[in-house]
This record gives sequence, structure tokens and C-alpha cells, in this order.
Amino acid sequence: MASTYSFGLLILFYVLLVLEFLVPSGGLIGVAAVASAVACLVTAFSHSVFLGTVYSLVIMASTPVVLMLVIKLWPHTPIGRRILNRRPGQADPQRPQKVTESGVAYPDLIGRSGDALTDLLPSGRARIGGDALDVTCLDGPVDAGKAVHVVDISGGRIRVRRGEGFKATPDESSDPNVVDRDSPAASDLSFDMDDFE
Repeated sequence: MASTYSFGLLILFYVLLVLEFLVPSGGLIGVAAVASAVACLVTAFSHSVFLGTVYSLVIMASTPVVLMLVIKLWPHTPIGRRILNRRPGQADPQRPQKVTESGVAYPDLIGRSGDALTDLLPSGRARIGGDALDVTCLDGPVDAGKAVHVVDISGGRIRVRRGEGFKATPDESSDPNVVDRDSPAASDLSFDMDDFE
């Protein structure tokens, strides 16, 4: 009779283990599953040491397999799709690409020129391609009305440099400390060696 109870409690353990992933319970079903496994082992060992050892080995060997299967299948269940905000068959959610009010994608702004609408200290607003956008100037402060040029989009932020027609190289767009010798910002860095004598 104890072996029948042990087997029933083992089945209840697996049912509760699977339900823990399917029903949001705050962990209460998981606690009930552990209690069922403990009760299964106590009942099995009260019948015989051999039966208790067999059930212990079965629980230790099969629980990780059941957990891996449930975790693998969970995103395809109704509760999993709802929590992960996925449609059936959707692999990974893709973030929508940011666009300006006129419909230009942010990456397409690289290389375009515009004018600072506010003082860029170093952040502010600039009109680029007819859209007023929040920008950050990599060259430091820029007065309102001065020309700026988009060199990078990083983390959804538009990064600009002073002047028009400045073309960013891949190294410059990733390193804000690099200044092109032909850019207006480079004139601030020019010096004569006679100044140091």
C-alpha cells in the first residue's frame, strides 16, 4: 500500500512541477511539488530502503530532464507567449527602428547636415533634414544657428560635430575624442611650437 502512495505522490510531484511553469502562483505550486517529492520519499523509505533508494534516484535523474523540457516548451505555451509578449512562431522580438517625424530612419541621418536650434552644451536641439531633433555634439558647445553634421547614432542618440560636409570615418564615429584636422574643431587645437619655448 505504501508503494502505491509513493507512486501517486511521485506523479503528483511531476504534475505540480509542470503546473508551476504554466500557472502563475508566486511559487506556491513549486513548494507543493517539493512537499510532494519529500512525502513520496518518506513513504517509499517507510516501505523499504530499496524502494526509497529507487525513488530517490528516479527523482534526481528525471527532475532536471523534466525542467529542461518544460523550460524549452514554456515560450510556446499561451502563458509563456503572453509573458514574453510574442506571437506564435515569433523567434525573437525586434525593436522597431527609430524614425524622425518625416519618416527618416535614424541610421539614414548619418552624413546629413543641419543647424543648431538651441545652444548645444553639448546636448540640445538641431534641425536636420527639416526635423527638429535632440542631438549631442561631440566637439563640445555649439552656438544656436551654427552648422552641425551627423556623424553617429549610438543608443538611439544622434551625435553631431560642428560644421558642414564633415565626413566621419568608422573610427571617429566610435571615438568621441578623435578630431578631424580639417574640421572647425581642429582649429581650436592648432598651436605653434614657438608657443612652448
